[in-house]
Amino acid sequence: PEAAGSSSAPDTPAAVWDLLLIQDSTGFGVADLLAEHASQELGVDVNVHDNAIGDLSAISILERMRDESGAWADLVRDAEIISLFGNPNGSGATSDLGICISTSTAPRDPPTRYSAADWQPYRDLLDEIYDEIWRLRVGEPVVLRAVDFYNPAISDWREAGIEPECTAALEAMNRTIREAAEANGATVVSAYDLFNGTDHQEDPRAKGYISADGMHTTVEGAAAIADAFAAAGYEATSAP
Repeated sequence: PEAAGSSSAPDTPAAVWDLLLIQDSTGFGVADLLAEHASQELGVDVNVHDNAIGDLSAISILERMRDESGAWADLVRDAEIISLFGNPNGSGATSDLGICISTSTAPRDPPTRYSAADWQPYRDLLDEIYDEIWRLRVGEPVVLRAVDFYNPAISDWREAGIEPECTAALEAMNRTIREAAEANGATVVSAYDLFNGTDHQEDPRAKGYISADGMHTTVEGAAAIADAFAAAGYEATSAP
């Protein structure tokens, strides 16, 4: 039997699906690849709404969804697939993960604030985003995926002497993303596990997943994320 609040992709899906990707620059190049997978596997045409925007924060996502005069509310209402990530900037989180989000190899003091309490304001904001998604959906199920944050700079962290603490800080952030998703009817696609291994010690640059800028994905990296998204399947969920 199906779990409460979930349903499989329909046996005879509508001929056209809408895919809405909401992400910062870590999602550049991913939306069209997600659509290709969905089209092939579900036998539907897919309209792509690629809202990958550089430095897109969770607080900005919530504001845009709540703006009934803008396009985002309608996109959320109409989508059959939603992929979601917003960074914690401006959320009120007291984590100092920002020390780590850099390709600098300069020695520096590592982060010290990355407890669950430090991340709680970000968690609260993610809960608000999910509440808004379900409010806009008005009971309509959707394939809802949350994407976490990969680590492109592990080799830089090691050279700077901050790798253990920065890894712990990023794990705490991604744990927050996972817990919010699980509580709100979403499934996590872990770019972190994919790029850095389940022990989070692998260098995605060595896999060819990170571009020459040291931070963003190559075509191969974006394709790997899309493949992982497809592997998670197309089970639609409703509000928990």
